[in-house]
Amino acid sequence: MSFVRMKVHVALFLILYHVYLISCQICDERVEDRPDKCYTDMNCDGYDGDFNNALLVDPSQGNDGGTGDMMNPYKTIEKAYEVAISKGSHLYLARGIHVLTNTLILRPGISIFGQFSGKPDWNRSVEYDTILTSPSPIMINASNINVATELSGLIMYGANLTLRGQESMSSYVVYALNSPALTITDCIIYAGRGGDGNDAQPLPPYLLNANLNGTDGSLGQLGCEADSGDTCGHCSIPLGGIGGNSSCGMFGGAGGSPSVGNSAGSKGKKGSGDASGGKGSDPLLGNVAPQSNTWGSDGSSGKDGKNGDGGEFMFTEDGYYPINGEEGNDGRDRTFVHCPIFPTAASRRNPDLFQFRC
Repeated sequence: MSFVRMKVHVALFLILYHVYLISCQICDERVEDRPDKCYTDMNCDGYDGDFNNALLVDPSQGNDGGTGDMMNPYKTIEKAYEVAISKGSHLYLARGIHVLTNTLILRPGISIFGQFSGKPDWNRSVEYDTILTSPSPIMINASNINVATELSGLIMYGANLTLRGQESMSSYVVYALNSPALTITDCIIYAGRGGDGNDAQPLPPYLLNANLNGTDGSLGQLGCEADSGDTCGHCSIPLGGIGGNSSCGMFGGAGGSPSVGNSAGSKGKKGSGDASGGKGSDPLLGNVAPQSNTWGSDGSSGKDGKNGDGGEFMFTEDGYYPINGEEGNDGRDRTFVHCPIFPTAASRRNPDLFQFRC
């Protein structure tokens, strides 16, 4: 069964191949003979293409003072295309290097075909390389092509934009915009190099010598006794410092809140900006009364101990014997009261003005 199926596939391939050969070799004087991928004479005039409706360009043997026919081809594409616009003709290009000094504005219905041998016989073959180059950032501009227009059999090199004034420019071989009827067939396109980017702009004068580092954040509020219900005064838990700012309009994060009791304070906040900094490092426990001017005052002296009990006596056969009294109790120690600092507007500027409340 597999052998039979293979024979059927081979037969079908041969049929399709013969149809392809016939379609490429048909000869009819009534047929429009556009240069095609089969390089075949379709209208029986002996050439691939219709030379009655074409202007010929030969870069090595042409002359822009010629008539554009087989014996008097034009030398440049620009001259031939100018005449083709008025006549509605196509362009047939001979092998060789064609240099477009300016951008070629493609017109609807005017096609360009390459791969011709040139003067005198104008045969067409894949062996005849037709090369297009241009120093312009855009070699061919095709806009609003709504009538069948073709570029075929061409090797096109885009410009390398290295000249002054070509910075940040793009290099285009064919710039096509809103052109649904444009067809590019059997072409090889080499992209050119775009221009270098522009130099960075200098800093404005007010930033030239400026310190671009952000400012330091403000100091946090002074510590105080949190609400605890003891005999000392109390206040709300103070806040961390406000984050610094910068000349770029970005702001640092606020400082973290302080600790309460024996717990650690919170981390600082993130700064602003798309790439904001992380939170501050883990907080540490603060020291207890690290400065002498934040210590509480000494407590008052303790009361004297009470007198010991009086001695006793006893009588015996040997006489009267007194008994020593007991020792008095120790006096009570001084009472030490730790009173917190309560900041005032003045004490924020002068630590010696701290107030104590007890």
